Amino acid sequence: MLQFSAMTISRTKKVKLFPFDTIAFYLTLAGAAVALVFFWPGWSLEFLKQTVVFSLLALAFSLWLLARLQDNRLEIFGHPVILASLAIVLTTVLSASFASVKTPAFLGLGGEVGTVVALGFGFLLFFLASQYFSKKHFFWFHLVLAAVFVLGLIAQIFGLVFGFSLVWLGNFYDWPVFIGLVAILTLAAIELFPFKLAYLRPVFWVVLILSLLTLGFFNLTPIWLMIALAALVLLVYQLLFSERAASWPGVLRPSFFILIIALLFLPILSARANLVDGAFTWLGQKINWPIAEMGSYSVKHLGQAFPTSVFGSGPNTFGFMAAEKSLPLKIDYGFNRQANFPWGLGQWWQLALETGWLGVLSWLGLIVASLFYLVKTKPSPLLLSGILATGYLAVFQIIYVSGFALSSLTAIFAGLLLAEMARGGFVPKYQLNAQEGIQRTFFVIGLVLCLILSVLGGYWSTQRLLARFYFNQAVVQARSGENSLVVRENLNRTLSLEENDFYLRAMVEWGNLRLSELLTSQDLTPADLEREAGLAINTAVTSGKKAILWRGGGADNWFTLAQLYERLHGLQVAGALEEARAAYEAAGQLAPLDTGLLFNRSRFEESVGELNQAVNFVQVATELAPADFTLWLRLGVLKFKLRDWAGARAALESALTLNPNYADARYFLGLTYAELGLTDVALAEFNRLRVTNPDNQEIEQIIANLQAGLTPFAGLSEPVADQKIDKEN
Repeated sequence: MLQFSAMTISRTKKVKLFPFDTIAFYLTLAGAAVALVFFWPGWSLEFLKQTVVFSLLALAFSLWLLARLQDNRLEIFGHPVILASLAIVLTTVLSASFASVKTPAFLGLGGEVGTVVALGFGFLLFFLASQYFSKKHFFWFHLVLAAVFVLGLIAQIFGLVFGFSLVWLGNFYDWPVFIGLVAILTLAAIELFPFKLAYLRPVFWVVLILSLLTLGFFNLTPIWLMIALAALVLLVYQLLFSERAASWPGVLRPSFFILIIALLFLPILSARANLVDGAFTWLGQKINWPIAEMGSYSVKHLGQAFPTSVFGSGPNTFGFMAAEKSLPLKIDYGFNRQANFPWGLGQWWQLALETGWLGVLSWLGLIVASLFYLVKTKPSPLLLSGILATGYLAVFQIIYVSGFALSSLTAIFAGLLLAEMARGGFVPKYQLNAQEGIQRTFFVIGLVLCLILSVLGGYWSTQRLLARFYFNQAVVQARSGENSLVVRENLNRTLSLEENDFYLRAMVEWGNLRLSELLTSQDLTPADLEREAGLAINTAVTSGKKAILWRGGGADNWFTLAQLYERLHGLQVAGALEEARAAYEAAGQLAPLDTGLLFNRSRFEESVGELNQAVNFVQVATELAPADFTLWLRLGVLKFKLRDWAGARAALESALTLNPNYADARYFLGLTYAELGLTDVALAEFNRLRVTNPDNQEIEQIIANLQAGLTPFAGLSEPVADQKIDKEN
């Protein structure tokens, strides 16, 4: 094996070096802390964490490079895991280079973890953790994670009591995965570590018990499976390899009892009898494991796209390829919308679709290299703890679409594990000393280039952070009713720092806001109104047309432009109707099976009097999402307006079958029964509505009319399609 011999450096006097390494270590530690607990009200949590962490890591890596230039020595681990990790970065870059939508693949739109940049910084975090985190840091990192869990649990309890939601880890489902990690690490600490401070052992016991109790509120079978596996590994290790004095008789160790608890929970969860199912709501959200939903989209078409794909569709482009492959995706078209799939890479099938054969082979290479060296490694308590933590997180990187915090933790623990293996002598080190001549020249040039790239990366992260700052200011001002011109000023600042379709869509939304403000103003002359409205329309349309140049168009970009033209058609702007229909059609071609888009296309066609076309769109939506009762109501109301009483009856009965308490559906079903001559059945439906709507005089009049043999609306106005009444309890 090739190794560079050390060259002795002779000095006439001791030179005090600047502490670049010390500062870099604390910056890396700060990056790890930010990834876990940092948040700021009103900001996108993932974007803010990612940007701050990237800036800290860029600065830390710059200082590491300066330290190497200062001491003329470079020491790296000669481990295949590092080479496999670099291969993953390289194949991801190649995949992004061949992607049809390159901006989301390379940079992302706001907080994704599957981009080239995010993966590169993840490798950087892995590298810096392996360089700077020592044995004592490994143990104290256990304490840090335990403290984060306790603080998070307190925040959740306060949230339940006082009615607010605070999940600072990121994605909501990252929280139980993190709790499972804390449970495994605290169990490993209790089993493996000699506590020099006596009070720490009961502290770890309390954290372990709290973590297990908290996990009891989540219907997450994979976490309990991983805890059971970790407990089994610890039990076998203690029985076969432990050199510590046995404080527990035979197999009756903490890991044995945790194994029994985990195995007992599995049949409870499979029988759907845990504390959450069907009843418990955590912070107002139903707890479900989200693997199957995303997986069903991609597995269904994996056989079509993957076998012939070398580079895949590109990292972080699952949503766009899914639209091309006609997968039924639900797109959020809100004003502060992030990317279609902001959690990026994660599940194995999504990875296969995005990075193709090269990506899959590179990740398999990393897994094989890791397992090969782990099998050859003699286990030690600290190393075993690191293996359990890294393995647990790696599993959830495959089966779950995780957020930035869990991805960062995976990189940190992988770096800690590599560093511990190196200290145990299981990983060779390569040391290069460069003092003079051509060797030093290449050494300095290489490090300076890396330094330049690091500084540029930090500058880019800071610029994105400033852009998001101005954007957040604009959002807050818009929601608080601030003058629209002030909102536009901050949006212009945003676009001057970073222009992408997300911010351009916001400018289109601003155009709608400005028009609403102008139309309600009492202080403008007709000429001023026409001039200001023209400027707002021009700004919005120009921004919308720029947005569709990004990401191959993007269904959401076309949808936003379509809504703008629909608004302009309502203001009788010439040609707006044709532009709106064309934009809706373009969005529909990019996402033909998106039920939200189909619903809005149906609403648009109804608004322009094309009821049959409106029925066609919503009918397709009901076929794609037959369990969505709101779609069945929409279909039933359209059929009602077309006087298709049989069709209306079938659709509205379907809506009530799915949701018996859906009062709007019962209202129109009662009217439909009346039109079909089923007066007694219609009366029964309206009498049920009377119970839940005792103050609704219209229902009282309809009942009186039906009892008198009159039409339901004798003496009343006809119903409108979007009429709403109070829903039943």
